Amino acid sequence: MNRTISFFLILISAAIISFVVGYLFIPFTTKLNLFLTSSSQFMTYVTDTISFQAFVGLCTAIGSLATFGTLVYLIRQNKEQKSHESKQVQMWNEQNEMLSFQKYQTHRVEFFNLLSSIENRYNGIFIVKNNNKLYSRLFPRNSLVDIKYNYESEILCTDNPFLIFEEVIDTYKKETKVLMLSRDCQLPSFDDLDVNKAVCQLDSCTCKLLNLFEFECILTPKLGFIHDGDFVVMDGLSPFSQIDKLISIINEIRQFSNMPVYHGVGTGFYSPLEPAEKVIPYYLNENNNSTREVHGASLIVTLLDLQKMINYLRDANLIDCIASHIKPLDFFGYKALQDNFNHDPKLVANELRIRMNKLSIGCAEEIEKNPIVKELLAKIVSNLDSVSPITGKTTETS
Repeated sequence: MNRTISFFLILISAAIISFVVGYLFIPFTTKLNLFLTSSSQFMTYVTDTISFQAFVGLCTAIGSLATFGTLVYLIRQNKEQKSHESKQVQMWNEQNEMLSFQKYQTHRVEFFNLLSSIENRYNGIFIVKNNNKLYSRLFPRNSLVDIKYNYESEILCTDNPFLIFEEVIDTYKKETKVLMLSRDCQLPSFDDLDVNKAVCQLDSCTCKLLNLFEFECILTPKLGFIHDGDFVVMDGLSPFSQIDKLISIINEIRQFSNMPVYHGVGTGFYSPLEPAEKVIPYYLNENNNSTREVHGASLIVTLLDLQKMINYLRDANLIDCIASHIKPLDFFGYKALQDNFNHDPKLVANELRIRMNKLSIGCAEEIEKNPIVKELLAKIVSNLDSVSPITGKTTETS
């Protein structure tokens, strides 16, 4: 600022001196030589020169010079102002970039913490394979220089997991009714093709959700687990439990993204053992070209045969015998199998065999009166013998 003022003062001084020399002093010396001999003419020239007109001209010149100097000052000041503003903008941009970077990092950390809490809550049942890949797929617009917290359907790409999730849930809900109890008179009857399609869709929907959100399920095999190698697809004794857990988890992630929860149309269907009547046979059928394996398949088929036999019994005495000696409720029901036998095929088979022997001894007379029941009970005992009492492994029976 001081340098600008000094420059302005020097400019004005130089202009005044130049004007005096050029406008007054030079004409004065010229005429002085011409009229040196005539003092009267010299005095007249001086008087005419230093007149009111000359004074007005001097003021005008000084005013013009001051205006010019002001213009030069304003140009210089504007240049300095622009330079200052440019530095301010650069500084703000750097601060905004740093702030965006911090928000981006914070958002990622909070998201990863959410995934960790989910894994811990489910005791490691669901493990996220790749946190970074999942974050990039769910939040494609987030970067080190920009971040978006709120997501809506219209701003997402069609291949975003959040949108595909809704399509999968709609498909799952549509096929759920098919796997409900056929004994429910309010539901229409479905043929085997419908049932097989529903089981296939249930399998497909579960796997899609796992893959979309980078989850995998690796558990110690238990009775009824349907798996492909170490990868568990579902629990055949409670087919809807795993996918419903996934839906709950994914809706929690949607809420983290400020998206509404989505459950589709209808509700999931929980049942103890009945869905296994449709799910397990599908995987045991060699014609479906499925690579899935069912842990404890033979034992499950045996339990299903026992359940069918009980459902169609009409002999009250025989029903009482089975109820008192076998206690079927200890074997029918996902929770019962978990609480009583921890879904261990070995424990289930051994206990059921012991109770079947008690039934054959305590109710021998009633059994002999019913040849069909006698044949079914013999088949069940034979199937139980296919389960190894040492390792608990199963061998498939035709």
